[in-house]
Amino acid sequence: MKFEPRNLSFNTRDAWVQHGSQLGPVDVAAYVRVGRSDGFKKTIQADAQTHLDQIFSTQSSLAPGTVNTGYDAIDANFDFGYDNWRFRTGYKLRENLGTGAGIASTLDPVGIGKSERITSAISWVDQNFARDWVLGFDLGYLREVLLAVNLRTASHLGLKSVRKQEVGMFFPEH
Repeated sequence: MKFEPRNLSFNTRDAWVQHGSQLGPVDVAAYVRVGRSDGFKKTIQADAQTHLDQIFSTQSSLAPGTVNTGYDAIDANFDFGYDNWRFRTGYKLRENLGTGAGIASTLDPVGIGKSERITSAISWVDQNFARDWVLGFDLGYLREVLLAVNLRTASHLGLKSVRKQEVGMFFPEH
């Protein structure tokens, strides 16, 4: 088992643990990471709203200002193998995800996003199915949630919660 806490640039802090072993005839591997970052703080001198302000004689742009690139993160992956079978599952979460230079290329210091992904796959393969033949199959699942919101606008509109758009897919791909 390996474990490593880290302090990196942009006030990024995380820790991860990784394990691989065998439990009887079952191969086992696991990885978990938890962390956060303030992100880099590059100053944007002009954004898309700056151009519109010039056209319409308004002053809505927040430029010059810094990009919003912070995040909180969780990653987890597990892998089990037995004989010709393999099962893998993973989870990836990015919360309080800064919107960079803004969703519409206009600075947004309070907008945040969320990305959550769950994946699973089971596979079977017979390397010696027949002479010069390998037989196998894969079955996978993906669920992804993406969300972006400007908290100031949501608060101004009196929205206490934001409806999430979710996409779930069941596939194998050919």
